[in-house]
Amino acid sequence: MLSGRQYTRVQDDSDDKDNIQLSTLQQPDVTTHLDHRGSYSSLLSHKDGRSIFPPVSYKRGWRFGVLACATGACTVFIINLVATIWTLAAHGAGKGGRQVLYEGSCEETRKLNLGIHLLINILSTILLSSSNYCMQVLSAATRQDVDKAHAKGVWLDIGVPSFRNLRRIHKRRALLWWLLGLSSLPLHLFYNSAVFSSIMKQPYEVYDVDPNFETITKSKKNGPEMLWTSERDSLERLDPDQCISAYAQDLVTSRSDVILVRSKEVGSGKSSGYFEQCITDPYQWICAQDGENSCNGAPRCQNRLAAIRRNTTGWFPGKSAVAIDHCWSLRVPEKCKVQFSLHLAVVVLILNLAKAVLMCLTAVGATAPPLLTVGDAIASFLGNPEPRTEGMSLVSKQDVMKEKNLDTMRSPRVFQSTRERWFRAASKTRWILCILLYLLALGLCAFFLAFGVSAIRQTVASTDASFNALLKLGIGAITPLTLISWELPSTGPRGLILNVLAANAAQPILSFLYFSYNGLFTSLFVAYEWESFSRKRKGLRVSATPIGSQRSTYFLQLPYRAALPLMVISGGLHWLVSQSIFLVNIQTPREDQLTCGYSPIAIFSVIMVGIVMIILVLALGMQRYKSGMPVASSCSFAIAAACHNYSYKTESRGDATQQVRWGVVGSKADGLLYCGFSSDDVQTPVNGVMYA
Repeated sequence: MLSGRQYTRVQDDSDDKDNIQLSTLQQPDVTTHLDHRGSYSSLLSHKDGRSIFPPVSYKRGWRFGVLACATGACTVFIINLVATIWTLAAHGAGKGGRQVLYEGSCEETRKLNLGIHLLINILSTILLSSSNYCMQVLSAATRQDVDKAHAKGVWLDIGVPSFRNLRRIHKRRALLWWLLGLSSLPLHLFYNSAVFSSIMKQPYEVYDVDPNFETITKSKKNGPEMLWTSERDSLERLDPDQCISAYAQDLVTSRSDVILVRSKEVGSGKSSGYFEQCITDPYQWICAQDGENSCNGAPRCQNRLAAIRRNTTGWFPGKSAVAIDHCWSLRVPEKCKVQFSLHLAVVVLILNLAKAVLMCLTAVGATAPPLLTVGDAIASFLGNPEPRTEGMSLVSKQDVMKEKNLDTMRSPRVFQSTRERWFRAASKTRWILCILLYLLALGLCAFFLAFGVSAIRQTVASTDASFNALLKLGIGAITPLTLISWELPSTGPRGLILNVLAANAAQPILSFLYFSYNGLFTSLFVAYEWESFSRKRKGLRVSATPIGSQRSTYFLQLPYRAALPLMVISGGLHWLVSQSIFLVNIQTPREDQLTCGYSPIAIFSVIMVGIVMIILVLALGMQRYKSGMPVASSCSFAIAAACHNYSYKTESRGDATQQVRWGVVGSKADGLLYCGFSSDDVQTPVNGVMYA
């Protein structure tokens, strides 16, 4: 990168690889050498030992980014810790490690639960994004890693999240990468269930009476007479259809005892007694006729309910042959709760703290600057060209993947100005894996949505399961219609853990999908950044402290206009998923059970957002680049091949610190023109012309 630079090729006796030694002709007071730790830029030192480059700084660059992530993780930890301590101080240890944060209206419970989970998912998004940032830093190769890989004929990824690099980087960094990644799985499994809702199932009894019962004024010690006289102001008159709708639910939360009034007298006005109820079929009394009982083998009422609702004027439950004219229902206050699980909160705190520590180790433990961006790689290879890639200035990532023979790739190539699509930026494997995983996830969501809507339609009339009716159920709301009945344990620590795992199984899957999608998105913008150098001269975007015309990096390789919306979408999806299926506590005066509930509208919203994300990335992939510059994408070999320069005209410290552009930069000794990056004037390659 120095003016008047010349190259001398030296054969090392201990290795058959070519090494480049650089000597300066016009600036004898400055020496250039490669940092033994694999620095991505040459260490330029004056005779007095002073470095031209500033010392490592934690105030800017990738180290600042990692420290910011660690600070964010520590902040989330403090928020979680303070919330846990406040809950213990305000509500005590609770029963079974569960504290009641709120008790009252189910609607207020739903709103509070939504707000708390929105906050939880904002905090978890900070942790997920910070982990993703640090994992990309850890998996990024250093120049030393790249040189070793190239010597073995292997290329590494530059600027993108990479599994490929894990086998080639230092074991300590790979271990930190795996620990950060694996710690996300249990964190997302338990975080959203640390706060959950409970619903009180109201017990009730059913009486049927003659119409003259309503004239009774004398109370009795029990039965419908006492209910009629003592709770008259709380009784609500319902027609048969309303009565069936109110009580044809596994959970009745705002109603208690019900009095069925016959359409005409069949006795002396006395009650015929209460209907027997069955645990496995709570509202079987609605369908029971002639004394039948579904507990003894009769079909479940849920399967017969639609037929009964079609003819409510002929509804005569029980032994009576006289239809029910109306009913009186006792309204009672709702007792829904928002609860906090201390046991799950402690697990979250431990995992949160572990992440913060791992991020701090990532910031202070790195010994060599990683090649985090395309700009880092260009700066490195311009300062210290990779001899193995000499004479391959038009090699693309596709060429490297197809042609394994270096001699074949080193032969001159004809420049073709064909404008490739953005699809070329990522491998077929990355595209197929990402899109296939998203389609599978969306397919599962669609299946669960269809299954859930079908279950609702078996309980209520088809018109009540319309989209508008489902919309009225709300997001994340506990309703009797949307509770899941399965064979999982419903009590004790085992019941809690299994239901939490079932409720949050989609969260780590979504995190992996985000990681895959983010990698694909980043690959597209890596290639876009690379191709932009063929259109105009600009400074390299580097992850370390910028020098000269260099620019500071984005959120690593992604521009803010892409990174920030992705974070918002990720957080929104995690929140929607947390409201799609969630932990529910069902309480009665005698029982305390755990299960899961679901929200059809939340599942539908997840599907819609997922479809938009797929359409977005496919639309980006269909775009064409604005020039015919070979697409190096994230391939270290192709990037290195474009960074050879044999002629320097400017009196500068090097191209990497100035604005550079890609194009025809000169000719070799054999007279062939070649392309590359230079801060000097460059020419646009001509279609059909051969270049070295």
